[in-house]
Amino acid sequence: MGTYQNSLTGSEGAKSTLKGKTVTKNTSKTAVITKIQAFAQTFYANPALSDDQIAALGLAIHGGGGAPITPVSPNSLVADAFANGAVKLKWNRGTSPQGVSFVVQAWDGNTWNVVWVTTKTKTQLNGYAPGAGVTFRVYAQHNNTASPTSNEAIIYGAGESAVLKLAA
Repeated sequence: MGTYQNSLTGSEGAKSTLKGKTVTKNTSKTAVITKIQAFAQTFYANPALSDDQIAALGLAIHGGGGAPITPVSPNSLVADAFANGAVKLKWNRGTSPQGVSFVVQAWDGNTWNVVWVTTKTKTQLNGYAPGAGVTFRVYAQHNNTASPTSNEAIIYGAGESAVLKLAA
């Protein structure tokens, strides 16, 4: 019994020592990664460095790695208006991959204005006068490439009943 107890105590001590060394190693690793990320950001932000020079540092080149992201038109846009002036919009991303932004536009009677940008497929906008007609549409965007716009969703449009939903 004494031998077993001594072995167990020794094992627990070794386990505790290992745990402490693991914590120290992980802390050091995190500090090194943070420093490397700071250097990499500095290199990427320097327009004087060519892609070949960045690659020579062992970093991925600008725009390298992976196929280009092509945004696809969102669909099934729905707008729900509430008595407190909030409008909830939701849509389907279609086949647009992760990494695209969705640009929400509203028609002011003369032009389409950007009112929100998000990576999600729903949003809530505030400050719309209950009963005042507004038309919304959404398009997907990645870098300088934009998809065609979605269907239009109208709140309080002509010919629709102007029923307000109670704000939750």
